[in-house]
Amino acid sequence: GFHLVWLLYLLPSLSLSCLLEDGRSAVYLSVFEDLRPGELIGTLPIKGDLHGNKDGIHLRLVKGNEIVELKEKELVLKKPLDREEGASKFDALVECSMDDPRSDFTKLNISVFVLVKDVNDNAPVFDQEKSSIEIPEELPVGTMVFANFEALDADQSGPNSLVHYSIVNEGPHGDLLKIIDPEKPIVVINKRLDYEAPLHSFEVEIEATDNGEKPLRTRVPLHVTVKDMDDLPPRFDSLYHYAKMVTNGQLVVIPPIHAEDGDALNAPIKYRLAGELASHFSIDGDGSVRIRSNPPPPLATLFIHAYEEGNESMNATAFLHVDLLPTLQFEHDRYSAQIQTDISPNTFITQVRAIARNENSNVKYSIEDADAVVSVDERFGKILFKGAREGKPRPTGSIIYTIQANDGKQMARTRLALQFSPESPCQGGIKFDQESYEMQLGANNFIGEVSLAARSQPATMRLLNLNNYFSLDNAGRLTLSPSGIPPCDYCELIVSATDKEGRVALTKVVVHNLSPSMSTTGMLSILLLVVVILLLILLTLFVCRRISYARSTKDEDALSQLYGLRRKTSSLRKEKKEQTTVPSGTIVEDGDGGLCYVINSDTKTTSSPSSTTKSSLPSSSLAGPTSPISRSPTYRSSAPVSGARLVPITVTSHDGAPTVYF
Repeated sequence: GFHLVWLLYLLPSLSLSCLLEDGRSAVYLSVFEDLRPGELIGTLPIKGDLHGNKDGIHLRLVKGNEIVELKEKELVLKKPLDREEGASKFDALVECSMDDPRSDFTKLNISVFVLVKDVNDNAPVFDQEKSSIEIPEELPVGTMVFANFEALDADQSGPNSLVHYSIVNEGPHGDLLKIIDPEKPIVVINKRLDYEAPLHSFEVEIEATDNGEKPLRTRVPLHVTVKDMDDLPPRFDSLYHYAKMVTNGQLVVIPPIHAEDGDALNAPIKYRLAGELASHFSIDGDGSVRIRSNPPPPLATLFIHAYEEGNESMNATAFLHVDLLPTLQFEHDRYSAQIQTDISPNTFITQVRAIARNENSNVKYSIEDADAVVSVDERFGKILFKGAREGKPRPTGSIIYTIQANDGKQMARTRLALQFSPESPCQGGIKFDQESYEMQLGANNFIGEVSLAARSQPATMRLLNLNNYFSLDNAGRLTLSPSGIPPCDYCELIVSATDKEGRVALTKVVVHNLSPSMSTTGMLSILLLVVVILLLILLTLFVCRRISYARSTKDEDALSQLYGLRRKTSSLRKEKKEQTTVPSGTIVEDGDGGLCYVINSDTKTTSSPSSTTKSSLPSSSLAGPTSPISRSPTYRSSAPVSGARLVPITVTSHDGAPTVYF
């Protein structure tokens, strides 16, 4: 204020050439930081003329020479500006001098203030050029997985330095991750990550963008490794397994049992068997199933549980069907025959038979010993004596051969015992009193008895087949074993007797099972049939009673109507008759011998004549219109009973007029 007053005081003696326009005391300019050297910053608004003859002025830059230079009245940038590295403003001082000798003051300093304005010339810069993270699979959507990053913008605080973040949605995995709030560097799960998809690793880009008028952006890669978690149970190669054979105490399982971890963790897998008959079997760590009982159950369905070691909650189940029932087996475990040593070649001895579960199977028979003295028919199983090979003696004593049957899938074996005797069983020695026996199962275990012929030597008897269901003592008593009734309607048993000299006699015992065991299903079927029959009988009786009741009701209605019409006709003839007393028990009958009824006596009245009740017939006025006259009903007494009384009966005709009878 003092300087201004002083200047005003000096105005009469001071030229106005060095003053600023509009009475300003200083010059204020602004410039963007991206102004290049040599470009104009601004023009000084000084009134004086630099080239005037009388009032000319001279300008000289006193301060700020390192940044700007003065070209006449113009300030020109001398070196580049950078707001981020330098000052946001600077000032300069310009000296103005005049050539007027009359003036006591020939110089004036002019202050120039320059404001450097920010330009969005810096892109955001991340603190790391790239990042790597590891994410467990199956995390819920929205789970935060990465926040250890930041980008800074060197521009002036404001829109040019405000950074927004985003995941670049490019490529096949760009949508798996997401930044929800663009102002916060937080990465979350956007979609399900499944290691088994397979998705083991992927890469996305994080982008940082400022808010300048012309936004600048920067991207850095984010490498993601998906970590496999234990989220899947074991997986079987096959869910259904079958076993129909046993080898070295193990089931031959098809296909082999094998399970592996459903994840890529390859956790160790253990197995466990479950089911009603699981206690008869065991399973190893490699899936081998062993038999624990002998014999094993012929049929079983087992559950195979595979679970991770240390984590039984991760488990899977498969099925094993065990079918050890023979598809092919001989009728008897052993066949025996006693023959003479002088038997002729090609003589029929016996016949073996194997039963196949598949009726269409083609069973072939063979004998294991190539030097056997007998042969077996391949198709029918007939055993023929073939004789000893050339150079060998004729057989004697006892010989046992193995007979095989093969249906292409399974092989069955039985034994053939031949006893060669020098004499015929019919020529003495030892033999049974019958060539065959017929017996049947009874109420107790005893079945029957076999015995040797009268002249036979003492011998030891033995049952050769079906020993599980029958037993034979040395006295020839055949009994039923405690194991139960045999599963056959008739069973052929072979009994042998051997004396001290080694001679053998054979006989056949046929046991008839007249009461074979009935299955539970059969018993239930019979019980159900009985219940159905009883229900049908009850239903029939109910229907018959209803029909009978309906007929009786109909007949009573018809008789009542017919009787009413006839009584009305008879009443017309009796209108003028005197009062009549009808004895108790009297039967009223029409003249045609038709319907009759009984008027019951009153058992409470006495036999005194004075107690007899009389009742008059209704007068003609009560009878209504007359009807054709019919014969009057006749009364015949069934028994002379005193003290009777008449019972009034009212009959209504078709025209509605009532008639009363007693």
